[in-house]
Amino acid sequence: MPADEEIRSAGTAPDTIRGPGPTGVTGVTGPPRPRRPPAPPEPAWRRARRTLTARKNRSVVLLATFGLAVVIALGVYAAISGKADQVEGVVQFTPTATAAQKAAVRTACPTVGRAVLEPAENSHLATVLTYPVRYDLTEASAPDQAAIYKCVNLQPGVIGLSLARQGD
Repeated sequence: MPADEEIRSAGTAPDTIRGPGPTGVTGVTGPPRPRRPPAPPEPAWRRARRTLTARKNRSVVLLATFGLAVVIALGVYAAISGKADQVEGVVQFTPTATAAQKAAVRTACPTVGRAVLEPAENSHLATVLTYPVRYDLTEASAPDQAAIYKCVNLQPGVIGLSLARQGD
């Protein structure tokens, strides 16, 4: 008589009978082993490092790195060697200043060094009529700007000289 039937006939509960155990013997093997908890998920930085350093991805990573370096280099080059901002000095007049006073400023304060008096505009726009005297101060030195500022402020009907950069 096989061993399984002997155990069953002895009146042992069927739930304690198990199949062949690790040694191949049929019988009671004990309680089931507890399962291991699942491993915690791998951190993202570790997955990214493994992906970026994998041999199969090496050409893609090198190409992306080279492209990023080129973009950065072009950005730095454009910032350094770009065209300088144009600086313009605009003479501010009092509201009661006459056209003769505005013309007098133009003749009394001509170009000084690299502070260049811009030619008068012929349009009849309100801004041109309000601010008819302008200087290009892009390449003017500090003494050139000071000389223009001093000359302009000595004229009657003038409030001052305001500086405006292109894009302001």
